[in-house]
Amino acid sequence: MRIQTVCFILRGKRVLLGKQKDTPTKQFKRGVGYWNGLGGHVEDGETIEAAACREPLEEAKVKVLGLYKAGVMHFHFPDGEYCQVHIFGADGCEGEPQETDEMEPRWFPVDQIPYDQMWPADRRWLPTFLAGKQFVGRVEFGPNKEINSFQLEVIGEN
Repeated sequence: MRIQTVCFILRGKRVLLGKQKDTPTKQFKRGVGYWNGLGGHVEDGETIEAAACREPLEEAKVKVLGLYKAGVMHFHFPDGEYCQVHIFGADGCEGEPQETDEMEPRWFPVDQIPYDQMWPADRRWLPTFLAGKQFVGRVEFGPNKEINSFQLEVIGEN
């Protein structure tokens, strides 16, 4: 099992997304070319919250403000890999996002999120996050990134 984080930084009615680049050092390449929140793996001895703060700093040179946990998604892939992804939101950030070797960050109006350039399941659970709900979900992907099964349960509000 791979434990990861993703953080969606909000600023007014905009959300910061990053397009993952293909770099030789990138260990987890499933997200290359897709827009997503900023995030990645949890290092040994690191808390999930610390990882959720570290990754945006590494990927876009921004410090998250007002971090909060929104949910957990369980992603199952046809090759047997399983990722438990802890979803965080942030009420803003210090600094302006900068492109790095790993990520091309960009602000998007929340009503213009490029779902067609994201993982197919994102259009099913990301609106729940944007509505301020806490959730837990599970997705099984097929061999061509299609969704074989999807479950999402709202468990509270942020």
